[in-house]
Amino acid sequence: MTPEQLSDVIVSALQRLVDEGRLSLPDGVPAQVRVERPKVKEHGDYATNIALQLAKKAGLNPRDLATDLAAVLADHDGVSAAEVAGPGFLNLRVAADAQGQVAAHVLEAGADYGRSGLYAGQKVNLEFVSANPTGPIHIGGVRWAAVGDSLGRLLTFAGADVTREYYFNDHGAQIDRFARSLLASALASAISSLLTLPLTLALRLALPLRLPTSLAFGLAGRSHLVVETKRQPDALACLVHFEDLHLDDVT
Repeated sequence: MTPEQLSDVIVSALQRLVDEGRLSLPDGVPAQVRVERPKVKEHGDYATNIALQLAKKAGLNPRDLATDLAAVLADHDGVSAAEVAGPGFLNLRVAADAQGQVAAHVLEAGADYGRSGLYAGQKVNLEFVSANPTGPIHIGGVRWAAVGDSLGRLLTFAGADVTREYYFNDHGAQIDRFARSLLASALASAISSLLTLPLTLALRLALPLRLPTSLAFGLAGRSHLVVETKRQPDALACLVHFEDLHLDDVT
């Protein structure tokens, strides 16, 4: 007997008390009853405080209600003992053959044990591990990969039509800044490579590269070349030492 099945048994016992006129509940019998494993094993297999919860509404002493409920539960084939404890707790022992029935059902169902149609006909779009393309995958993403995949399997097992989605966020201001930074880095790398060559050769090679027209080359005295770009404020701005330069050399 599973906790869910035991909950149904307790609900049925409460309904029996109502039908016999021994219990009156203004809001009706609850659809579910919470059962838990007791902290002390000797107290039984499961425990519930349902009598404490309903006593005030029923106008009864909690322990008296628990006693009546225990008597009804003891008649059930799946319950070997129902004992009242404290102010109105119920300690329950499940019959050994009832536990064996659960094991038999698990073996019979095999890999389909627990499968249901709870979400049958429903479509679920499940997004997980979606990464920010401006940064690396980190351990948090790995953790959510396991959580997201497990959730998708559970939803599928419950009958849902699940679509797993990896959302790649490649739009917006952050991506625009990322693209500009890549361009600036590329420009800086290209210019840096050119500056390792003799100046006249570097300038001859730079012309076919079709660098932005706003890229301005200016002279600072006779000993430095100023390289700036107005279009890309993140791009390289540097001074490079060179020997005497004549305009005829770069025409």
